[in-house]
Amino acid sequence: MNSELVKINETPMGWEIVFEVNLTTEESSKCDLEPIKSVGDYEIKKESDKIIFRCDFDAGELRKNETIDQRLDLIKTDIENLANSCLN
Repeated sequence: MNSELVKINETPMGWEIVFEVNLTTEESSKCDLEPIKSVGDYEIKKESDKIIFRCDFDAGELRKNETIDQRLDLIKTDIENLANSCLN
């Protein structure tokens, strides 16, 4: 499994962010999205051997002096943990 940022578009309120988690064939066959369907602010769907996480991130949610790049690292870690949880 590996994850990558595939889209970040600035919006009037913040950013539209899309990550894809690429799964192996074995991981894809074990993947059950049901436990994570309503977690966090993500729209989550599976397409072939990919799990796609989409969210709208409000610029007001950044902490003082935090950059969007720093937050993207946290979002990526969160998404990887969610993806791992649906493979068990």
